[in-house]
Amino acid sequence: MTASVRYHAAARVEIVAAAAWYEEHTGRGGELLAALEALAERLVDVPGTGSPVPGFDPTSTLRR
Repeated sequence: MTASVRYHAAARVEIVAAAAWYEEHTGRGGELLAALEALAERLVDVPGTGSPVPGFDPTSTLRR
C-alpha cells in the first residue's frame, strides 16, 4: 500500500490562495508550493516524524 497526503478541500483553497498572494507580492508562490510538497513527501516517507504535544487530541475539533 502506498501512503499519500490528503488535503481537506478548504485547505486546498487556502494553499492556492496563499501561493497566489506570495506570487503576487514576492514572486515566490512556486517556492511555497514546492516547500509544501517537500513536507508532504517527508510525512509520507517518515510518518513518525515530529514530536507529540502532551495533552493534544488530534481528533478534537478546532473552534474559531
